[in-house]
Amino acid sequence: MNLISSITAKQMFDPFPDVSYLESDGFQARRQQYDNGDFGFIGVRAEAEIVVAGVCQTITSGGLWGIESDSTPDYLSEIEQEEIQQLQEILQEFGFASEVISEHLQTGSKPASPHS
Repeated sequence: MNLISSITAKQMFDPFPDVSYLESDGFQARRQQYDNGDFGFIGVRAEAEIVVAGVCQTITSGGLWGIESDSTPDYLSEIEQEEIQQLQEILQEFGFASEVISEHLQTGSKPASPHS
């Protein structure tokens, strides 16, 4: 039996951000904030822990990186939802029914047949 153990959106530290835009005209104050450590950069991706043929696997969305860490909660929530949507599509490609995925997002782990 195949099942989804968890689906979560995660915000992670971006260790290699592209900060070149901070060198552009008009970004001096923002560059100073970055240099002072007032903000950094993060990535957001969705992860699903699934069990297929008895083997635990982690499946992820593509993720979006280079997000300023002091972005508004509404913006971060929007990105998280986009990543979860992308992951839902990936899980469907693995054969999990959209109903099972949706139920899981609402109520927790659900057994799923890859052809249901």
